[in-house]
Amino acid sequence: MKIEGEWHNKKQLFERVKTSLKKILIKIERTDFAEVFVMLIIFLLVVIVAHFFIHRTFEEMVNSLVDWTMFSSALIASIITVFARAIKDWFYNRIEDDVKLELNVSELQRIYKDEAFEDATALNNEHIKNGMIEGEGNAVIPIVCCAKFDSKTIIQIQDNENSYYELPSFVEQNFSTLISAHQSSNIYNNLNVRVKDWRFEDNQFLMETERTFYLNSMATNRAMDYELDGGLTVRRVLGQGSKLVPLGNSRLSNHLGFNGMVESKDGMCPLVFRKKNVSIGKRTYGNSIGASLKTKYALTDGVFSFFGLINAVKNEIVDELGIQKDLIGEIHFLNAYREVIEGGKPQLFFVTGIEKTALEIEQDFMKYQMKKNGNDEEKMERDGDTLVWIKTEDIRNRMLFFADHVTSNVSVFDGKKFNEARHDLQMLPSASGCMLFFQRYLARKND
Repeated sequence: MKIEGEWHNKKQLFERVKTSLKKILIKIERTDFAEVFVMLIIFLLVVIVAHFFIHRTFEEMVNSLVDWTMFSSALIASIITVFARAIKDWFYNRIEDDVKLELNVSELQRIYKDEAFEDATALNNEHIKNGMIEGEGNAVIPIVCCAKFDSKTIIQIQDNENSYYELPSFVEQNFSTLISAHQSSNIYNNLNVRVKDWRFEDNQFLMETERTFYLNSMATNRAMDYELDGGLTVRRVLGQGSKLVPLGNSRLSNHLGFNGMVESKDGMCPLVFRKKNVSIGKRTYGNSIGASLKTKYALTDGVFSFFGLINAVKNEIVDELGIQKDLIGEIHFLNAYREVIEGGKPQLFFVTGIEKTALEIEQDFMKYQMKKNGNDEEKMERDGDTLVWIKTEDIRNRMLFFADHVTSNVSVFDGKKFNEARHDLQMLPSASGCMLFFQRYLARKND
């Protein structure tokens, strides 16, 4: 779909073509096609130069320069190598999350047998009975709720900007190997806020924070089950036990992240279909927002505060969904929880409203996705380029919640209108667990 006036300006068209050619060349340079491409370019240059200066025909030059048997063998071998690598990369991209993280809920229940996971069994049975609907799956969701907030809860942050997380020696020794687990993901290093500990204290929820780097989390939380020599994993060395290691004692990077649900003014919520190159949850559905806290939005003069937390959340909504900041309502934090798959990584869950209808948000989002400018980091801020929509009424009364998916009536925009049908949406436990938190919030509001 083109934006009105996009290609009318000739100078703009030239700049777009030039930029596209640069991107194509960069992509070629980064792949195994580079050697084949360079070899062909050099060969053609030699033939062209010889043709003009030696005055021999193109066919004569080619026949004199090339042993066709050797050339065709080398070319075929190179092409086979390229396609073999492409197939391997394609396959690894589809299994990467399973390779680096334990996604089997039964196994996580076995490991953390004394941990209190979220359980949607009773709620699902109620929805099945009342709504005459069907669904199946494991309703035990491997996240651990640490705190529930209401409108009176004060979140207090004690931040130490000069304190930095240090990698355990085991991780440091295997850092390159652990990072290689993310070979089909787009990851980049950045400064993050680490949660050292959190707890209720004097009727306030206190978060003690310091600094870490994103790659530290990629080598710890997000590669918990990547097997090293001897069958060792980060979970077995740093996270074993019948319960999660208490946050204050955890030796993982534990950068702060948040998930959130955005509600339109006509009572619908978007879910984002995540891209194939995100570091976790490839090709699954996420909440309206799911992200790490960006320090470029959260720090003021290097210090993290509650104001910075709110600012980071609102800017993430802008970056992900293309919604104007002044249309975003008040941010309500509902839960603090730990993501078991990632070794107990700390997360916050929030809800907010938007002063636009679902149709208006969808149309703005589609226009926003057409903006191809921006550096790699800016593009990676967008976890997905497709939205589906669910009515809050359906989430409250008819959605079914499982560890790896939710079942619900889902609306998809076809360019003209929303079409609704019942679907199973694959999700990570963090996302489906937050849908369960959201349902409870909606139920309380309705009481």
